[in-house]
Amino acid sequence: VKKEDLDRITDILKELGYTEVSPRMQRVYGCDATFSSKDNGCSVDIHWDLCQYERFKGIIDVTGDFWLRAVGFNLDSLPARTLSIEDHILYVSLHYGLIHLLYGLNGAYDLFYLINSRILNWEKIISSAKKHGIEIPLYYSLQKARKITSLKLPDFVLERLKPNPFKRRLIDYLLFRRKTFVLRYLCQALMMRDFSDTCKVLWRLLKGVRRQYRRSIQATLKNIPEAIRT
Repeated sequence: VKKEDLDRITDILKELGYTEVSPRMQRVYGCDATFSSKDNGCSVDIHWDLCQYERFKGIIDVTGDFWLRAVGFNLDSLPARTLSIEDHILYVSLHYGLIHLLYGLNGAYDLFYLINSRILNWEKIISSAKKHGIEIPLYYSLQKARKITSLKLPDFVLERLKPNPFKRRLIDYLLFRRKTFVLRYLCQALMMRDFSDTCKVLWRLLKGVRRQYRRSIQATLKNIPEAIRT
């Protein structure tokens, strides 16, 4: 959705019986919100930035271009807009490959159903991925989808997207050992196209850790007088 429509959409969801269940900071740092309905058990995620985390701001920006290329469709006889098929593939790959680091199977099967049996303009997809600096998440997402589903890709696609051998070995190693926050963050940083962008993401990690450490110390100091009194 567009950010300026967020309050109106929130009101509509509440009128339909949905309650926001995501923490407040998810709106601030994640650019998304989750609503759930007790009546039908459904959850709805609202996104207003498709590359949602603060650490990627100013590095990856696909939302504007994707809105310009959005296509119309009918939703229960109402006009609506959705991503073009090429942009949908890019978004799923970005979310699955970069945000979730290929965890789970949903992203792989989403790509299978988006791509399988369709005639696609792969030159357009690769060109758009390179324009936005997301060719590495696209490479790993397609590679995983091909490995665990019956997805068939033109031979040149992965070859054109493949990162250099040194970076590929590092990312492969980290994807296999993504159990800690720091290793996951490092893996995401290495998925940036340019070395300067990798450094920016790592610097934001250091600032975030320092901020969390400072808050922890402040909370501890605040509780000391109470602990002494008791």
